[in-house]
Amino acid sequence: MEKIKVSAEQVKHVGTLARLDIESHEIQAYQNHLQKILDYARELNEVKTDGVEPLFSPVYEYLDHYKKEKTYLREDKIQASLENEELLKNAPDKSQGQFRLNAVITEE
Repeated sequence: MEKIKVSAEQVKHVGTLARLDIESHEIQAYQNHLQKILDYARELNEVKTDGVEPLFSPVYEYLDHYKKEKTYLREDKIQASLENEELLKNAPDKSQGQFRLNAVITEE
């Protein structure tokens, strides 16, 4: 697999998407960090996993009391929840029975 090089333009673009105000003197540091992440992902992609059974949770493999027929999730029960008015009583802004927030996604 070919090594991907992170450009300054890509760093700026990712910064824009993440709503980060990246200064010009910080670009090289971000470039290095992103490069290390991509290199590690490439390295992981090259690991041979043929014949390795996937685990749903690696932690359970090491617990002595774990039994495959037992679940550690809580039982799903129907129960009373808060009324809408109770939920919204401390909301700084509400409209039509819902929380009202400022837009976080804008069109470019």
